[in-house]
This record gives sequence, structure tokens and C-alpha cells, in this order.
Amino acid sequence: AKRLRRLEREKSRRRLDGCNRRRTIARINRLHRRVAAQRRDFGHKLTSQIIAAHAGVAVEALRVSAMARTKLARSVGDAGLAGLRQMFRYKAERLGRDYREIPTFHRSTGVCPACGTVGERLPLAIREWRCAGCGATHDRDVAAAQVILIGAVPVGSGEPAGEPRKRGFATK
Repeated sequence: AKRLRRLEREKSRRRLDGCNRRRTIARINRLHRRVAAQRRDFGHKLTSQIIAAHAGVAVEALRVSAMARTKLARSVGDAGLAGLRQMFRYKAERLGRDYREIPTFHRSTGVCPACGTVGERLPLAIREWRCAGCGATHDRDVAAAQVILIGAVPVGSGEPAGEPRKRGFATK
């Protein structure tokens, strides 16, 4: 990001039809391609590792394009969430693993994975909460991942389809 800002400043100082401006634009484009390749490479390595180690994957179908219009746009873009979801889908299909998507508006945060009690909506600043139904204390992200897992693999359904279970069902 720092290098990109510097190059953009450099480009703005160049004459519009100048050779140095074209050269600076080429450097900016190379930097963008390099960052995209690094993001793609990381995504492929991460998804391959998770798919190979688990019998299936459950993800929440986030509306990435809507998230990209918020204050978190840069973070959402840097994470490459849409690309990761596509990679999970085709790699799970290729290796015969189970891939499940939980609907976008399926409530996962503030729901107790132990008893199923739906609590109040939690602001992002609250990282831990106590269930009003059973009194259990939950980490916000871990509990949401467990609720997604429960929604993907209903109780009593056994193992997901595919090869024999290795280390469990991935929740991220």
C-alpha cells in the first residue's frame, strides 16, 4: 500500500502525455498484478490445505459486493473472500469433499451453539458473550462458526459425503 501510494503521487506529478508518466503507470500496473498474484497464490494454498485435511467445508454465503461498499472495503478486497469461496467450491468438488453454503441472512452471531437460544444482536465490539438460556460463555467468532457447522451438518446425519473423515469438518 505504501509503495502504491508513492507511485500514485509520482504519477500525478508527471506531465499527462509524458514518457515518464507512461513508465510510472506501467510500474503501478506491475505492482497491482504482483499483489493479485500473491493473493491468488495464498488463496490456492490455503484452500488446498483445508480441503485436503477435512471431509467437508461449510461457509457462510456473504454478500461480498455489498461489503465492498462499506468502510471495510479495502479489508474485504484484500481478503479476497469471493475468490476463496469459489476456490473452496471447485476444489471440494474435484476431491469429492462436501461443500455447503449457509444462506446470507441465516443468523449465526448471537446464537448459542450449545442450546440454540437466539440472543440479542451483538455489536462488533463485543467479542465474548454469555447465553441467557444455558449460561455458557462463548467467543463471538467461535460460536458463530459452530452455528454454521450445525446448520451445515444437522444433528444425527452422520459424516458428510466424500472420502473417510480425516480431521473433522472445517468451519472457516
